This record gives sequence, C-alpha cells and structure tokens, in this order.
Amino acid sequence: MMDTYANLQASISNWLARKDLSPQIPDFIQIVESQLNNNPDFRIQEMICKAQSTISDNEIGLPADYLGMRLLRYRDGAEIPQIAPARLHECYPSSLAFSNIGQRLELNNTVSDLDVDLFYYQQIPALSDTNTSNWLLALSPSIYLYGALVAASSFLKDDPRVPLWAQQYQAEVAGMINADKTDRWSGTVRMA
Repeated sequence: MMDTYANLQASISNWLARKDLSPQIPDFIQIVESQLNNNPDFRIQEMICKAQSTISDNEIGLPADYLGMRLLRYRDGAEIPQIAPARLHECYPSSLAFSNIGQRLELNNTVSDLDVDLFYYQQIPALSDTNTSNWLLALSPSIYLYGALVAASSFLKDDPRVPLWAQQYQAEVAGMINADKTDRWSGTVRMA
C-alpha cells in the first residue's frame, strides 16, 4: 500500500528491483512533483487554495506556494477582474482590476488596506520524512509510482519496462486531468 512517503519509496524500490538506487528515490519523487507543478494542464480542483490578504500600496504579495491565479474577490464576494499587465492602467479607470506581475498582484487604482480573498493554484505539497502524505498521494499514488519509475530511467539504460511506465504515467496524469474537467463542468443547470 502506497499511503505514506516511506511506503511509496519501498514500492518504487521494489518495482525498480535495484537496491543501489534507493538513495535516489527521494529525488525521483521530487522530479514527479516538479513536473506536475510545471505542467500548466495539471491545475486541478485539489490544488485550489484560499488565502485572505490585504492590499497594501496597490499590491498583494503572493504566497510562497503559488502556481497560478484562479480568482480575486472582495470579502463580500464580488470578483475583481484580471487583465493583461500591458493594459493594467488603460482599463477600468473607475473600478478595480489587477494583473499578475512576478511574485505580486498589482492593482490599477490606488488602494490600500482593503481585505480580499485570493484563490490560487497551490504547489503540490512536497512529500518528505516530515510530510508523509498529501492529497496527490491519497488520490493517485500511481502517478507518483510511475512518474518516479520514469525519472529513474536514466539509471536503467535500455530497460524494456521504461516505455510501459512512461505510457502508464502519461495515462494516469491525463486521467486525473480529465476526471477533474468532468467533475468541474458536469451537472445540470436548473431554471427557476
């Protein structure tokens, strides 16, 4: 059962059948997390995080685990629109809008001490000896397993299992993306 970091490492080691690669297994796991964090298609509902923030001098600093913007809104629920940085000061002269610029959100109007809710895509919490599980390991340990096996491929030379693992890894990632899209967009709209 791959329900913890230690158990995942043991499974990867068993699948590799190479005890000499045990010291590299944490690196393989980290590679999987990095690949997924850097994959713009892999932005699923489990990654959405809410943070409360205060606008200070027309800016909002972004959390350290920030991957991408989802929504910015006033505490009353009204959305603050996002626009391209080049158009930030051209549009919405009488209302508030923002652009993502580096590690901060910049607003088009002079605002300070305004409380907002920031919804963003959060990096996958890295597995470690102290953080032994996360939502991805709970939902799809096979993504970690196959991704780590593929990451180990440079040590395996011409191992015939590598293409199969790569195919399975891609299928698992695509399956999670598709399931998220289905969950996000399914359902019926009821008219009153």
